Amino acid sequence: MDDATLGPPGSLLAPRLRRTAVITAIVCFGLVSLVLGIDLLFLATLSLAFVTGAAYLFGAWNLRPMKVALQSDPEVVEGQPGRVDFTLINEGRISRYLVEMAVDVPQGAVPVSDPLLVFGQILPGQSATATLKMVFQRRGLYPVGGGVLISQDPIGLFVAERKVRPQSQVLVYPRPKPVTLAPTGQEQRIRWEDVEATIPLPSPSGTDFYGVRDYRPGDDLRKIHWKMTAHRTNLMVLETLPHPQQGAFLFLDRHPAAFSTSGGLEQLDELCRVAAYLVRHWILSGYQVHFWAPPDPVQHLDKDWYPAWRALALIEPQPYTLHSLDSVAIGVVLTTDISPMLGLFRRSTSAGWTVWTPRHEGGRG
Repeated sequence: MDDATLGPPGSLLAPRLRRTAVITAIVCFGLVSLVLGIDLLFLATLSLAFVTGAAYLFGAWNLRPMKVALQSDPEVVEGQPGRVDFTLINEGRISRYLVEMAVDVPQGAVPVSDPLLVFGQILPGQSATATLKMVFQRRGLYPVGGGVLISQDPIGLFVAERKVRPQSQVLVYPRPKPVTLAPTGQEQRIRWEDVEATIPLPSPSGTDFYGVRDYRPGDDLRKIHWKMTAHRTNLMVLETLPHPQQGAFLFLDRHPAAFSTSGGLEQLDELCRVAAYLVRHWILSGYQVHFWAPPDPVQHLDKDWYPAWRALALIEPQPYTLHSLDSVAIGVVLTTDISPMLGLFRRSTSAGWTVWTPRHEGGRG
């Protein structure tokens, strides 16, 4: 037990003054009984000392059968409150009263309510639950569930404490920041329900054909389906799925030199928020998205944007080398004005790439 740490301000446990008064009384009564030879006063002093010692031992024993179980939101978005439920289980044979838990709030999180949780009476074999909500201000992986269990003896003289280690983690996604950036490269993937009179056909050459449609000016004449055209009065051409390298490509520049020493993490967070919005928006718009944050490999996303969001939640500055974007189709680059790769990115705009920086939003080149 540590009587120097009584928990955060506002704790219901404040035994210091009571303990000081009792110890002072024991000392005074003992001295008086020895000087004056009053046996009854001496017995009262011994009894008071015995009660004080028993209270100390009871406080240390009181927390032993208490077990903490935790349930929390596994994933939240920046700025949204996350819920953590603490359940205190009494595995002992007698009831426990007024047990508190001073929750360790992880750095980067702000509690919505008092992080000092108070549990009332807990019967043997029963449990009590208290909830703490926290707002996570920055993306990342946060340990939750740690803290200190606090209890006191029945007469309120001593405080007992027991450390509780974090039992779970909360993954915080970047908060999507809307920007107006259309994916360059391959057009929107064709949806079956959006195309009338589309007939799926097997592929004679191994290419992934989607079906057929009416001929449009500018279509490749080599894609005309002559057998289908012979049964119709107009030309029919083969429709193919976009090649994986021709989807909506998103490049995130995470080079350490791209971020200033004063506000580097904030600048990277800004890029991650934009990337989170674009990945989700493009997928919901029907695009196949390819997300690349070198040196990590490219992620190919079709219907689920959460793999990219999980990567964005944990991305940190990391050096990489890049000589050209010519072999990576066409897409959008998210970078900063001080990136060492900015010259390479701007040269790629002649091939159709779009370069976005926080200072010049939506700028090409």
